[in-house]
Amino acid sequence: MPVNRPPHRRRRGVILSAQGLEKFLAARAAAELQQNGGNRYTLEQLSEHTQLSVDTLVRMLKAETGVDKETLKSCFRAFQLTLEPEDYTQPNLEEEVSAAQILEPELPGGQVSLNSLFYVERAAAESSCYKMITQPGALIRIKAPRQMGKTSLIARILHQAEQLGYRTLPLSFQLADRTVLQNLDLLLRWLCVNVTLGLHLPDKLSDYWHDALGSKISTKVYFEQYLLANSPQPIVLSLDELDQVFQSPELANEFLGLLRTWHEAAKSQSIWKQLRLIIAYSSETALPTSLNQSPLNVGLPIELKPFTVEQVHWLVQRYGFTWTLSQVTQLTTLVQGHPYLVQLALYRIWCQELTLEQLLQTPLADIEWFRDCLPLLQWQSIAPEWSERLTVTDPASPEYSNQPETQLLNEEATLLPEIPEGSVKLGSRFYIERAGETRCYQAIAKPGALIRIKAPRQMGKTSLMTRIVDRSSQLGYRTVRLNLRQAEETALGTLDRFLRWFSACISQKLQRPAYLDNYWDPDRGSIFNCTTYVQDHLLEAIESPLVLALDEVDCLFQVPDVAQGFFSMLRIWHEEAKTLDLWEQLRLVVAHSTEDYGRLDINQSPFNVGLPVELGEFTPAQVATLVEAHALPWGQTEIAQLMALVGGHPYLIRWALYQVICHDLPLEQLLAEATTQTGIYEDHLRRHWLTLQQSPDLALAVQQTVSSIEPVRLPIPHVYRLYSMGLIQRQGDLVAPRCELYRRYFQERL
Repeated sequence: MPVNRPPHRRRRGVILSAQGLEKFLAARAAAELQQNGGNRYTLEQLSEHTQLSVDTLVRMLKAETGVDKETLKSCFRAFQLTLEPEDYTQPNLEEEVSAAQILEPELPGGQVSLNSLFYVERAAAESSCYKMITQPGALIRIKAPRQMGKTSLIARILHQAEQLGYRTLPLSFQLADRTVLQNLDLLLRWLCVNVTLGLHLPDKLSDYWHDALGSKISTKVYFEQYLLANSPQPIVLSLDELDQVFQSPELANEFLGLLRTWHEAAKSQSIWKQLRLIIAYSSETALPTSLNQSPLNVGLPIELKPFTVEQVHWLVQRYGFTWTLSQVTQLTTLVQGHPYLVQLALYRIWCQELTLEQLLQTPLADIEWFRDCLPLLQWQSIAPEWSERLTVTDPASPEYSNQPETQLLNEEATLLPEIPEGSVKLGSRFYIERAGETRCYQAIAKPGALIRIKAPRQMGKTSLMTRIVDRSSQLGYRTVRLNLRQAEETALGTLDRFLRWFSACISQKLQRPAYLDNYWDPDRGSIFNCTTYVQDHLLEAIESPLVLALDEVDCLFQVPDVAQGFFSMLRIWHEEAKTLDLWEQLRLVVAHSTEDYGRLDINQSPFNVGLPVELGEFTPAQVATLVEAHALPWGQTEIAQLMALVGGHPYLIRWALYQVICHDLPLEQLLAEATTQTGIYEDHLRRHWLTLQQSPDLALAVQQTVSSIEPVRLPIPHVYRLYSMGLIQRQGDLVAPRCELYRRYFQERL
């Protein structure tokens, strides 16, 4: 049947009646008294409680513009109310209009404007983003193929941030010249200049850019001491089209590592809490494999999905069409629910270029305006996961919602846990004190102390280091934290360059001028120069002990000449403290993931002296403490079931508890889907799988390990690497999979 323009009459939703508004306000006041200490709910708190957008709530409360009836039902249910017929009425806007008076839809393409009537609200995702952007140091990462709505969602998050009084800076890497995207120094200068202009500040980049520090540290200093310091409000920086940076893997790893450093800094430094990041990239593009040093596995992950049949039906109504559910389903299936293609098809039908029947019966490649869009349909095949989204409910049933993607929060107010990522921030109720932590606090108070923390990735090294540094600050010590992965490739070229970078970084952290040339004499050698610089220029100038905390020092093991000289120097400093009072002031904390020291002479390094701390897995008692912190009503049975799958791995345990509490995920479902593509560990497992694909020898070693019931013997280099990745546990000279999750996953894929 032909599909024509909309009829002359159209419904414009419903509005609250005076009785309905009074009923809602009374329930809200009662909830404010019981759950919010008598304080009025802000719009943001109401949005969180009802999981409706702020704009929708404003329209509803004004009772001037119609909203979908399901919106009112959702809002009432959030306050344990039932929407009765007398609680709403039709607005006085259902009037006769001619076809020419109907607002013409926007031509699909690019960002959907903020006031568009054709924007499909992703209520659950948007509510999560609006809540997250208010958190100090927030990071939101939006992933989706092209033209799925990433930029439109970013615009709404930024609009929400502006309503809160934040400064907002939208930036797209599409605007960067090709030369900028091929050089780290140019890229970081480009970023700094654009942010400076966006904040309407004078360009003072030259005052903060120092060759000895390198472009990454210079950028961090510029943000920390100038941009953030001159903004009284939080700054929301959105970085769209991040895929453009991925084209150069080395540059991508450096740049993403810097963003991760900023995000981690917010957990311990108040100035960085001012910065909130939004990054958007396409899942079509191959990602850098070094995700553990990037922001792509932390923060709030938002993956935009295809439109459901319900969402397409909502759009169909917006266009004024009176289609059957079967017709809506046919269009949704044809374009795989792709948002842009749905909008494009509806727009062309609205323009009477063709009918729905013609669209369904004509090969898409034969339709001129559709031909160029066909690659968008190749972003994924119609997998079972997507097909399930085509399961629909009859619109006449009460379960059907004309408002897209409405999802209610539990009526009981719940304090959501932090997203498990990176280090656990100070004061978090989700931090579990580790064995040996008290000894660390005792050791750092001793002259010339050296603490070395060893554990696989995501086991808590940085979190423990953060607390040692914090305890040192409480004792009145000066502290310097430095992640050696911040050193750029140029700084790692020679030992001399690296030690100049190292000295300049310490000076900057202590806010001391970097008078390197006054202490650097080529005839004396770089180790002597650096030692003299630290002794005479730094230790002599401060009146308290100095704690130098070095994270991820194992990244130097891949640069043998630099590693041998640097670690030999640290050993010398530690030994000097036994005879020289000045060097007693220096206390060292080093953290690393592997014992694969390469050609390093361990007897001329800090790795066989000082206090060794090896972080193990959580015990059942510690997991029980975490369960209690998450307010989960679990007993020993549920804890045993989870630990049978993931052992006591800190990250895997916390990620499971987070998913259970935030998404109301039954433990039985979590366990059953754990190793599948729909399971909660899919991203974590896939990253390990990608790493193994790049190293066939390691993949073979893992295959051998997971295929054996008994522990196996592997070559020592493989043991070191797999242990640092956290995939195996050592049992004497033998190894076994660290947990059942890894055994099952890699048995199926290797």
